[in-house]
Amino acid sequence: MSRPRRFGHDYAYGLEHYERFPEQYERMEHRFKLADVDWCEFCGYCHSPVMLCEMWRDRSKPVDLNDKSTTVMGRLARGAGIPVYLVGVYTYRPPEVQAEIDRLNARVLELTRQWPMTRIRAQERTAGRSEVAGYVPSEWWEVVAGRHSEHHLVCEDAQRSGERLANPHWLEAVQQRHRRIWTPHQQLLIPS
Repeated sequence: MSRPRRFGHDYAYGLEHYERFPEQYERMEHRFKLADVDWCEFCGYCHSPVMLCEMWRDRSKPVDLNDKSTTVMGRLARGAGIPVYLVGVYTYRPPEVQAEIDRLNARVLELTRQWPMTRIRAQERTAGRSEVAGYVPSEWWEVVAGRHSEHHLVCEDAQRSGERLANPHWLEAVQQRHRRIWTPHQQLLIPS
């Protein structure tokens, strides 16, 4: 966080990924998961990452950190050649203060659900910068589903599952709508 924080975290993307993702798949949550990357410590000179941190809200009686998984963060860290830490943070607060914070957080989530995302703009930054593209949320979830489905083509665990990984007719419609970002590899998702 390079500047002092002025606003709270916006949960809209995570909530909508979990609650409003297109229902084109059986057991959707099992197939299309999302992990937030809590913190990435980086060098202020060269901007290289130096460590990843997965945060855990600790309690006065410490919780067992072994109960929290860091599988995805670990794979990211290994790919970047840096360590990942699971960090349990405990902040003593009087019970009435913590209750008020929890109440306000519940209200933030309630308001977030009432006022969902209306526009998404995305720019791929893998190798250079693509053009900025605008999407309504349902179109963006199609992009996300396409990327997951493309991975399922080469994922041994997905192949072993024996499940129908994607609705071919839905994917064909998605491909028609997203020609500018549809990769040749994703074309394999659509049966001939």
